[in-house]
Amino acid sequence: MINRLLCVIGAAASFAAAQSSVTVIQNAMIHTVTKGTFQGSIVVRDGRIADAGEKVMMPGGAKVVDAKGRHITPGLIDAHTHIAVDGVNEASLSVTAMLGVDDQVNPESISIYRVLAGGCTTFHTMHGSANSIGGKNIVLKSRWGKSAGELVFKEAPPTLKFALGENPKRAGSSSNPLAALTGGALRYPGTRMGV
Repeated sequence: MINRLLCVIGAAASFAAAQSSVTVIQNAMIHTVTKGTFQGSIVVRDGRIADAGEKVMMPGGAKVVDAKGRHITPGLIDAHTHIAVDGVNEASLSVTAMLGVDDQVNPESISIYRVLAGGCTTFHTMHGSANSIGGKNIVLKSRWGKSAGELVFKEAPPTLKFALGENPKRAGSSSNPLAALTGGALRYPGTRMGV
């Protein structure tokens, strides 16, 4: 009975190993955040970095990518952007803290594909600066082809968009894009914008 159980466990482990995805990227110039820069390899197991160094153990059955002459960096984070949303400004009030930009996320926005191609893996997308308090922002992962819910970086803390000074007042701007809605009135914290 014990031998039979060990065979079943062994078969299950072999099946799991065969299903796992392991890639080794070799001969790259690797730029790290805390360990400097070195020529070496990265082991990626199931989509996550499992090992990196000048010399790494080569897992059996791994797909090997030769990156000679190429550079690898950690994914970039865009801390302030307006991409992947269909609307960024609310033209009715100066303070719209009750709104959430997550209602506007467009998972089919080509900008997600473009930022990912440029190395940006995470971005903090937010309301525009037409309001003194624009509303709740959202942090998204650059997961091209996923749904709006799958883009959300759930571990990120909540944030709120503030824009004070010249932007919400539109002082000195004759090309106010919302002039038709506001009757040319200056926007300022706590005032109705004439809509």
